[in-house]
Amino acid sequence: MYWVAFKGELTRTFIKAKRYGFDTLSRLLMTYFVFIAIFYGLKFMTGPTLNGGKLDELIIGYILWTFAVSAYFENSYDLAEESTIGTLEQLHLAPIGFHTIVLFRMISGYLLSIIYNISVLYLTMLTTGRWLDLPIFNFLLIVTLAIPSIYGIGYIFGGLALVYKKIESSLMLIQFILILFVSLPAWPLQKTSFLPFTAGAHSINRMVVYGESFPVWWYFFILGISLFYFFLGLGIFKLFETKARRLNLLGQY
Repeated sequence: MYWVAFKGELTRTFIKAKRYGFDTLSRLLMTYFVFIAIFYGLKFMTGPTLNGGKLDELIIGYILWTFAVSAYFENSYDLAEESTIGTLEQLHLAPIGFHTIVLFRMISGYLLSIIYNISVLYLTMLTTGRWLDLPIFNFLLIVTLAIPSIYGIGYIFGGLALVYKKIESSLMLIQFILILFVSLPAWPLQKTSFLPFTAGAHSINRMVVYGESFPVWWYFFILGISLFYFFLGLGIFKLFETKARRLNLLGQY
């Protein structure tokens, strides 16, 4: 039953991306053009100083931000949309449970975002002429360990959407806060290491740009922090879900 449900959600995700191909392509191009605007804007202001390590940090930082934004919107916006179009109650009737379906959607969305964001990465490298020596396995490993923390944030705002319905302004605001999480230092261990996604993002930056390696315990630390925020967000979501059920808001907009 669970495999059938996961396969269904995976198929749904890719069919939706294909069926709304214009929107999918527009999203990719918009992400790319935002990077172009940032790149040439900084190049104009800083001149030849934007090269080497600084340019590498810009590229990898931007891609990590797109991963975080994709994960955040995949959860929070999807829950808000389900609430808007009135299908949320139907998902709660699923025999495998509502939260299992949401988890399968997260995994499916993440697999699609890998294709999407890696495509943007190679477009940015092609534009800048700066080809990163990207250890793709380690890159995806750390992203996978760190991304549940962003889903936790998405859960919180998904819960807010159940109760307050229209929260688009707040959803847009968080994507700029994610820039902070991506850009702050985290290695060696310090206070900012405990922020969501920060340890993973900084580790990838140091690994790709400067070729650094990390001890095994650091990977477990990234996973531990990530799971903490994931389950914290899930817990807060359940509180909002309980409130929405009590006020009979699941089927309303």
